Amino acid sequence: MMLTVFAGPMFSGKTTALIEQSRKMLIDHIWKPRKDTRDENTVVKSHDGLVLGATVLDSIDQIRHLTTVCIDEFQFLDESLAKEVLNYSRSSDVYVSMLDMDYRGNDFNNFRLIQEFEPKRMVYKTSRCAVCDGSARFSFRKVKSDDIILCGAGESYEPRCDLHFQVLQLP
Repeated sequence: MMLTVFAGPMFSGKTTALIEQSRKMLIDHIWKPRKDTRDENTVVKSHDGLVLGATVLDSIDQIRHLTTVCIDEFQFLDESLAKEVLNYSRSSDVYVSMLDMDYRGNDFNNFRLIQEFEPKRMVYKTSRCAVCDGSARFSFRKVKSDDIILCGAGESYEPRCDLHFQVLQLP
């Protein structure tokens, strides 16, 4: 049994990879955290238009009977539930997609948990920098907010390379 992680910045195809993996395994829905408020609770949507049914994951008891689980936006799960999911992956196949870093360029807590966890398979995704079209590994926040979690898409974020990434300075 194994944990597989699709990680990277926004717009890098993490959710697309998770949906495609789900479809290969004939899984017709994905789990998602309650904090992901971009779409209704019954679907997961990728930025390139793929859609799959979804269920909000609030408790490990919801998935204990499954041999394969796919979870989108793993960085938004409460840390205690994330730890339970990681332990569950010792007896089941668990696939997750997640942002590895927040808008400041710091690792999300759940990503640090995954870094320490074995066994795992990491699939790092990159995007194209919105400024120079180079390889982007950061999610640049275009709006002012000091909240670590600010759900959004193209109106709030864009991918940036190392050269063009900077944290938006708050007043």
